[in-house]
Amino acid sequence: MKKNYLRIAALLAAVVSSTSAMAIDPPTIAQELVDGATYTLINYAKPDLYLSRTSWDGAYYLLDYGSSNCKSYAFVAHKDDDGWYFNSTDSTFIGYGVGLSNLNGNLTQAAHFIITPSADHPGFYRLVNATDHPCEGVHGLPVHLSGGGQYLVSTFNGNQFFPDYMGGVEMMDDNTTPYVDPETGWIHPLNADHELWAFADTAHVANYHQHMQLYTLITGVESQRLEVPEEGFAAGWQAWVDAATLLYSKEEVTQDDYNTATQMVDAKNNLYNEIKKAQAMLGESTNATFKAAIAKALQTFCTVTDPDQQAAAQNELIYAEVEFNGGKGDITNLGQNMSFEDLSAQGGAEATGLGATPTGWNAYVNGKQVTTADEVRATGLTTWYGVNSDSEGESKDGNLAFGIWNQSIPEFEISQTIDGLENGTYHIEAAVMVGANGDGSRRTTQRIFGNLNSTLFGLESEYDASLIDAHEVLAYANNSELTTDREMQNMACDAYVYDGTLTFGFRTNGNIAAAKRTTANPQGGDGWFKLDNFRIAKMGYVKDDALNIYNFYFDKLMAFNDEKMQESVAVDLQNTIDNNYVDDDADPAAIDAAIMACKNIITPVVNSVNLYKKLESALEEHYQNLNTYALYDGIDAYRQVVEVEAQDLYADGTAGEEEINAIIAKMDAALEKCKLGGVKVGSEATALIKNPSFEDLTAQGGAGSETGSVAAPPTGWTLTLNGDVQDATTINGYNMAWCGINNGDAINVTDGEGNTHTQQPTDGTHLWGIWSSNMPEVELKQTICGLPRGTYQLRANVMVENNWAGNNVTTQRVFANSCVQMWGGEGDYIDNITPDMQQAINFDALNDDTLKHLTYAGYTCESGDETTSLLKPMALYFDVQADGTATIGFRTNGVNKEGGTFANSTAVNGAGWFKVDNFRLFFINEDSHVSGISSVNTDNGQPIVGQEYYTLDGQRIAQPHKGVVIVKNRLANGTVKVGKIFVE
Repeated sequence: MKKNYLRIAALLAAVVSSTSAMAIDPPTIAQELVDGATYTLINYAKPDLYLSRTSWDGAYYLLDYGSSNCKSYAFVAHKDDDGWYFNSTDSTFIGYGVGLSNLNGNLTQAAHFIITPSADHPGFYRLVNATDHPCEGVHGLPVHLSGGGQYLVSTFNGNQFFPDYMGGVEMMDDNTTPYVDPETGWIHPLNADHELWAFADTAHVANYHQHMQLYTLITGVESQRLEVPEEGFAAGWQAWVDAATLLYSKEEVTQDDYNTATQMVDAKNNLYNEIKKAQAMLGESTNATFKAAIAKALQTFCTVTDPDQQAAAQNELIYAEVEFNGGKGDITNLGQNMSFEDLSAQGGAEATGLGATPTGWNAYVNGKQVTTADEVRATGLTTWYGVNSDSEGESKDGNLAFGIWNQSIPEFEISQTIDGLENGTYHIEAAVMVGANGDGSRRTTQRIFGNLNSTLFGLESEYDASLIDAHEVLAYANNSELTTDREMQNMACDAYVYDGTLTFGFRTNGNIAAAKRTTANPQGGDGWFKLDNFRIAKMGYVKDDALNIYNFYFDKLMAFNDEKMQESVAVDLQNTIDNNYVDDDADPAAIDAAIMACKNIITPVVNSVNLYKKLESALEEHYQNLNTYALYDGIDAYRQVVEVEAQDLYADGTAGEEEINAIIAKMDAALEKCKLGGVKVGSEATALIKNPSFEDLTAQGGAGSETGSVAAPPTGWTLTLNGDVQDATTINGYNMAWCGINNGDAINVTDGEGNTHTQQPTDGTHLWGIWSSNMPEVELKQTICGLPRGTYQLRANVMVENNWAGNNVTTQRVFANSCVQMWGGEGDYIDNITPDMQQAINFDALNDDTLKHLTYAGYTCESGDETTSLLKPMALYFDVQADGTATIGFRTNGVNKEGGTFANSTAVNGAGWFKVDNFRLFFINEDSHVSGISSVNTDNGQPIVGQEYYTLDGQRIAQPHKGVVIVKNRLANGTVKVGKIFVE
């Protein structure tokens, strides 16, 4: 919530001399009823509800301000000789339909009301139904609130709502039957306030609502704190009431005014609670220092309404409590919103989707801080982020908790920092939900932390500590995962403060391998959590805790001392080790200084070690390649880069990040050039495809992306969804159920030749694919450059399954340059022709080339055919032009042959899904094809008797346009020559 301290300071000056309670009247919004004016209704008994209509029955209801839409559902008043009548903004008349006592705005003719002003409550009126209402039972009866105070009714004996009334009714002598007036048929209420209505101009509702909020806040404090004043505190509450009343007295009350009053009363409540806690702690003690601290805080409470001054007084008292307890004690109140009960960041409402980061907390998604809901959405989170009441457990506090649920969970941290602490141990506790479901675990790295210390949710045996941040000193809560999405369990972490600062909070990610799990939860959500009730206690100086941190870092630095790293970093590391050795007898200041020195050198050491390991790994791979491609043209140049330039750089040890990345890139480029030297007619050129069988899992952290999880695009490939190039985070914005590399499904399928298949990958052990209910436009591609001109063949294996949903055939296809092969038969593509298919069709329609641009693998996807679980071979021929470029890959979408999609319920769930594996490339011959035609400059002496012009995608045009144009020349000898021209 935005703070309004300047506004508060101005209020303080105005209330210094005020000492008595200033009683306030409720706000009013009543307008005189005028013919032709537009109104909404306010009920006297429910003045904080506002008239609106519902989508489910079209009736008028009284709703809270956030749920109503007064302006959209206002009505116009009219008066004639028969009384008043009203029409709604959709031009229907307002009144009771036949058989209904719930007021609706759906009459086609006017229904009149007799309206009389209230003698006791100026501005309010009784509305009595005239005799032209279609529902005869309401004739002569007043409009009032239903029993629940939700909607407008006229209750008559025998109708479906009888006896629907508010506040009780007058009973017959037998005390069992409501009294019904024999003349009017009206049930006599004991309290008729709910029959009174004010006609309100909708332009005034917003200001009225702000007044009503503030009125409720002020009268709540008066009734709770001042009706029976508590000794010693009444002056403080009165000071707040005086300041808030000045705001209330303004003609226009804004949201900022309400926020100001709320900040003041929240700070007042916090200080009050701290004083009561300290008084209970003091008990019978005569400790003069602590008694003086309490008295000082009470003086601030009684005389100050500024939130900052009250917060400072509260913190000062907390420190006094700690001192009174011998340097130990609860300091939870130094944190902000520790139980997430403050919903101001979410506009006061619970988050059912994506909300903002809770007040008082900082949050980071993949290292980027997020504050607003839009910033959260931009990171790829799509489902739930925020605070709501959907949790339970003995360890929680209040009604609310914070959490995240998403199909895949990114690197996430939520934290806050307390400064000005004494160095020592601080005990942190929190309530955490880490739940499983019927399909299995969702535990990954969920942990609470404080500074360098972290506590993981489960048992030590359930984690691979090497896959968790090397800076964290780990402990384990030893909790067992429950099958729950609500139950919270307690976790604790002893955090050591070495520099006066405590940063604490919670971390998680979606790394199932770190939790020693090999299979993701099929429903997704690995790494999710709910979080509540942070508590912090100062434990004093515990030397063992300080030495534990120091020894953790010192031992880690000693281990790194044997690793290869940049020479300058190694010198800094050795100096740190030499100058920061402490033993068990060291004083606290020396230990803290050593911790900070060791901590500060860790990051540059880790980065440098990893950098040189990266170069070492690259060298090992390229040395193997030197043997693999020993007979290729260009091997000598490649060998020079690897064995001389890169090896010398590694051995020298002075290179930094920029130089190492540059030499790795140079080796990769030399390898590609060497590979191109081996591309010969009749040879396989698959080596030029990066990650052709998806065995390289580097992009997704070395682990398979099992069903229910989403990973980054495969190494070496570019993934585009709906035209947008994807990275590791934006894929989440497409609500994918699965996108990544894995081992495929477990199968046991016998093919038509009697062969049994137990794995889906056709080369190696991995494949790549996507499953989504609504498949976007998908393209996975990579480009190979420097190829000799000629004809090539691209092969791949593709699965299109007939699964529980049915036939999934849409436009699954492999492509290379302008050539496309479809997985199915020609009849599978009618109303789902894609642009690349159409371009290939247009090329083929020219009928001037032996190379077919559009071909069909001809597979079927029939129900009951278990072989649809197999990846099936596909192959196409394509040409490479003089530019030596081949762009290859796979495409699909969610459109079936009738043009239907799952989104509009005309295609099966998941239509368009696939798995793909084992791309291979072959150089067939040096033939040139029409898709690579040369310029038409000569006719070999033959007269040109006719010309036709085409665009590059095969569309015939009347005249050449600017740019490249295909020309078909018909020669006098009957031959046809096709070429291209460039028109300026």
